[in-house]
Amino acid sequence: MNGLRESAVVCAVVRIVDSQPASEAAHDAIVALGFEGTVLKRRRSTSRAGRQSTWLKCKARRVAQGHILALREDRKARRWAVCEVEGRKVIADAGGVTQDAVGQPVRIVFSRTDADGGLREARVDIGRAAPRALSTRCQRR
Repeated sequence: MNGLRESAVVCAVVRIVDSQPASEAAHDAIVALGFEGTVLKRRRSTSRAGRQSTWLKCKARRVAQGHILALREDRKARRWAVCEVEGRKVIADAGGVTQDAVGQPVRIVFSRTDADGGLREARVDIGRAAPRALSTRCQRR
């Protein structure tokens, strides 16, 4: 790595990044900067484009309170909820939510807020224990 570090021209396209120890505090600090989450890999693992089965992607999970205004199904029979969260409409994955939930308060779990105010990867979370405001979900990448 030292030879590569010395010969690489650092510019807008090429960055040299030192590894950091994996910890919940480090993950929370990165998420607080506005990133969706972190990717964990072994120090000796090479960085390559595409999915790597040995890497873990840990996404932030934020929670907002809202109400379901309506339920819709798409062409693939996936159910979506039209929700109101803090005065704005949000479309969230409704999974197994039934028509009885329309008008009811629900938790909306999402990974981050987009520049236009939309909630990224939003889903309705009903009938489960209340998650932490910033929790982590890791999955094989």
